[in-house]
Amino acid sequence: MRYQNNIKLTEENYIQYKNPFIKLYVEAFSGILDKEELNPDEIEKKIKRWLSHKDNLILLKFENDHLAAFCAGYNTCCAESQKNNTGKTKDIWETFCGLGHFREEQETKELYFIDSPVASQQYKDRGYVEELIEQVIFSKSDDYCRFLLMTHRREKELEIYKERFRFIPLEYPGPDKGFTFLELNRAVKKVTYMMLLATVVKECGEELTEANYYDSDIILRQSEIGLTPYNGDRGFGRVRKTVAEKLSIVNSKLKTYNRDQGTDYRLLLLQGYKSLESQNEAFHAYRQKLAQRRLQFNNLYDFIEEIHRHVAVPTVAGYPTGGAVNVTIFDNQNRSFPDMGSHLYEYTSDKTTWDVKGLTPEQKANRQLLFDLMTGQGFAPFHDEWWRYSYGDREWAVYYNEPHAIYDHLV
Repeated sequence: MRYQNNIKLTEENYIQYKNPFIKLYVEAFSGILDKEELNPDEIEKKIKRWLSHKDNLILLKFENDHLAAFCAGYNTCCAESQKNNTGKTKDIWETFCGLGHFREEQETKELYFIDSPVASQQYKDRGYVEELIEQVIFSKSDDYCRFLLMTHRREKELEIYKERFRFIPLEYPGPDKGFTFLELNRAVKKVTYMMLLATVVKECGEELTEANYYDSDIILRQSEIGLTPYNGDRGFGRVRKTVAEKLSIVNSKLKTYNRDQGTDYRLLLLQGYKSLESQNEAFHAYRQKLAQRRLQFNNLYDFIEEIHRHVAVPTVAGYPTGGAVNVTIFDNQNRSFPDMGSHLYEYTSDKTTWDVKGLTPEQKANRQLLFDLMTGQGFAPFHDEWWRYSYGDREWAVYYNEPHAIYDHLV
């Protein structure tokens, strides 16, 4: 029988786990690091440095009584110096700033560094490294939204990191010791009304279809909760053809997740296409409601931006294009919704936004699951609403720096 256990390495328990840690470190980095760097005394010094770093989190994964994997993380400004090809010592942050990856040292203080996570050869295909990386990211996501990972240059591992976590490889002209660097930016970019105004639209002519046309297991359920009640738009479950195809892939990946986790999750669509008339009605209703609160704004544009946060300005809105959707995950087994940290359309607080603090690990994981599934198919998230995504509209074009939007309003 196999049992597993995750241990957080601390200064208090370090002596207890020192020997198995050193043994795994030597196994993992033999043939990669210099002989001097694999000396037990040098490894012990490294561990002690890790434990002294700001915001350190060193996780050990045990299977039965064997150390199977480890992952160390800390603030990037503590990352150790590296020697370049000329032998001159440079801090990691200095090297990356020189390449234009980071603007200044201050920016690296907002990064969390994940230092060479590895698994024993015996356990390398168990997914333990990915599990520990995920735990580090979730544990630190309240304080950090960007992560810098140093890892081996193994194609299989790199593909897993890119696909599962959406890490992006970075150019690093350091000594070739079998390492590479990847960055994960979990910050959701805030797209404003003024940014959308300047966006060019070149309509591609794609037709609307039912959101579950390619997968009937996608649930269509129009919500009656919100700033203003929907007026019964008959097309609420219709989206552009490519959007429907992408949603079917998202639901397919949810089914794979179900098989792995023993769940019965389904993608649920609450809103797709909304007529321009309905968008106008919702916008003007909320504008009037906001005006009655007599809030102070510096100018008219700030007032419009505040409305746009919750009800898009009709001229740039995504719903009338058939490219924007409100989606969530439905637990079909328990007939409930996974906890996302807020209710749908909960506008009485900032809990709906992507930069909210204080979410539980479960809430973070649930949001991240939806985020990874949707952005993995090219949908753009919306900063202030975790359930809202779009493809092909102005929001999508601005978010991904596309030259133009491909969906215009449908009349």
